[in-house]
Amino acid sequence: MATTLRNHGFLAEHGSWRLSPAFDVNPNPDPSRPRATSIMGADALTDEAEALLPLAEECGMGAQQTLERVSYILATMAGWRDAAPSRSIREQEIGMMAESIDARLAAVTAVVS
Repeated sequence: MATTLRNHGFLAEHGSWRLSPAFDVNPNPDPSRPRATSIMGADALTDEAEALLPLAEECGMGAQQTLERVSYILATMAGWRDAAPSRSIREQEIGMMAESIDARLAAVTAVVS
């Protein structure tokens, strides 16, 4: 299956390219609004979360490395609400983004658990 990469970032490292662990992270606070990007053709939240593992494999990451990377990102994101105010993000914005961020964290957690 060929993948059309949109909105992915790569890092140059030791003369080669590797997939960036995060890129263009800007969740849409309106989960009912359709989005222009998808992961491996998926456009529903649950399907996107499940598509992360095949996408990582297609990008050359092994299953164990993928699970370690996703677990690290999930652990980092678990404290996003506590970190946001220290980055001058207002409570109103935190509340607005919470539904989108928390739903995606839950979907990805369900896939890797």
